[in-house]
Amino acid sequence: MWRVSNNSLPTFHNLQRHRRAPNNICPFCQSCGETIAHMLRDCVFVCQLLCVFQIPSAPISVSDSWLDWLATFFVSLSVNNRRLLAMIYWVVWFAQNKLVHEGYRRSIYETSSFIKAFVSEHVMIWMADEHTGPTVVSRREAPLLSVAKVNFDSAFIRQDRAATSGVVARDSKGLVMAACVIPHNNILDAFVAEALACKFAVQIAKDMELFNVIIEGDSLTIVKKLNSTAHDRSIIALIIVDIKDMAKNFNSISFCLCIWGK
Repeated sequence: MWRVSNNSLPTFHNLQRHRRAPNNICPFCQSCGETIAHMLRDCVFVCQLLCVFQIPSAPISVSDSWLDWLATFFVSLSVNNRRLLAMIYWVVWFAQNKLVHEGYRRSIYETSSFIKAFVSEHVMIWMADEHTGPTVVSRREAPLLSVAKVNFDSAFIRQDRAATSGVVARDSKGLVMAACVIPHNNILDAFVAEALACKFAVQIAKDMELFNVIIEGDSLTIVKKLNSTAHDRSIIALIIVDIKDMAKNFNSISFCLCIWGK
């Protein structure tokens, strides 16, 4: 929220001011410049989300700056709706990045469902805190004793058909043993990029002789395919087969989904 209130997000408007973007058009509606006010207040995408969660927007005065309007809007909400608004803003920014960098457009239904699940998860944590006291939650849990954990992720740029895989390996105490990145060219889509990142992670674990390992990533599709015995006919089928073949070299290996805070 600090970055939102201080207009420090790299919107296309801000990027164009620094000559780092060819235009400032909003990727959601394709009709206006993507200022912070447009993306989080005026764009039809965020307006529809606010309607879904029944959050009435504050009136807009010509003399109000973005910060003045946001402060008025925020103060007018209940505590629960303030938390919800912060989540909505975060998810809008996440969806914008998915659209720009991976070409994946989230529908209002999909986005609102994600927010509802995210809210439910936080409610469960708050309820648990009331009964058991505060719980320390880390983004990356340390693996079990004698089991190493290897996290993978990827970044995909559709217009360049390029991707970069990132891998971090940790020991049973959560200490980093290795971290590396590798670029890929001629990548068809984000799923191929994630699959290659996972294959890279398994290869790193094999090279390091980590025979008891947890492979963890944030791609539900990849994790489901690796844990499934069904025949895969998708575009990443051959990569999935390669990963499963490599997995035979381990004493124990599991493929798990990592949920980033999100």
